[in-house]
Amino acid sequence: MSLTIDEKKDDYVKVTWPVKLCEFLARCYHSDQFRIDNVNNVIFSMKLELAHKVILAAHSEVFAKMLQSEMKEAKNNEINIEDLDPEIILEMLHYCYKGTLKTTNNVQIVLQVLKVADIYQIIKLKDFCEHRLMIEISSDNVLDIIDVADDSNAVDLRQEAIEFIAEHYETVFASDKFKELFFRKQELMFEVVHALSNK
Repeated sequence: MSLTIDEKKDDYVKVTWPVKLCEFLARCYHSDQFRIDNVNNVIFSMKLELAHKVILAAHSEVFAKMLQSEMKEAKNNEINIEDLDPEIILEMLHYCYKGTLKTTNNVQIVLQVLKVADIYQIIKLKDFCEHRLMIEISSDNVLDIIDVADDSNAVDLRQEAIEFIAEHYETVFASDKFKELFFRKQELMFEVVHALSNK
């Protein structure tokens, strides 16, 4: 089983999921068949049966609203998802069906999944990602974590990262990422400095 590429142009690719989504997910995670490289904009068109609608709607208020009877997604039995990494979409769907991620110790992937969980308000997945990132936090990745946590309104993770930076400030402050983040997110960095002064 493979994905169907409906349209391929210079600026985007439109991909249709097969109807038997569960079977596809199971096979996909045991092979390298699903790869779309060197494409900036990918439009996923998920063809949905009733069972898939129920699962997606149960996990996400955003999907639930999309799949209301008067919405075009419900009428067409189709959801389009644009500009997201194919691997991250698969991780999101894997969680919806399996209750976990395939990849849990790759911080960069979990950060991207956290972003998607926030966009589509998949609350349990968002909590799952926050917990995993708290476990994996280190001086090497804490600035990436706090950056995404701040954007994704992941309050507990954001606070955990602030406290970690305050404890390891000498190493963290020496990085180029800190300098970049200091100028880009001054309010956040003020909170970091404030936490350090209160140690």
